[in-house]
Amino acid sequence: MLNVHFESPINTKNYLASIIQKGAKNTINITNTTFLSKKMKLPISLDEQEKIGLFLKSINQKIQLVTTQIENAQQFKRGLLQQMFV
Repeated sequence: MLNVHFESPINTKNYLASIIQKGAKNTINITNTTFLSKKMKLPISLDEQEKIGLFLKSINQKIQLVTTQIENAQQFKRGLLQQMFV
């Protein structure tokens, strides 16, 4: 679950912003202890985790449906353009 949270650049930036130290060459320095010292709110109950999982699965299905619709519309458009120049 944590890896999914930190895959988002916004989440990562928000988490690290208050605990990182930038070096002279704009490098970021952080120790393991400092990284692990900050608290995060995570769903504790299995029921809540399942609801979140179902919600995300539903969103992914909707995204896939819209992606398919876009691909079909693009194919239809190509077909119409080919008919115009025949």
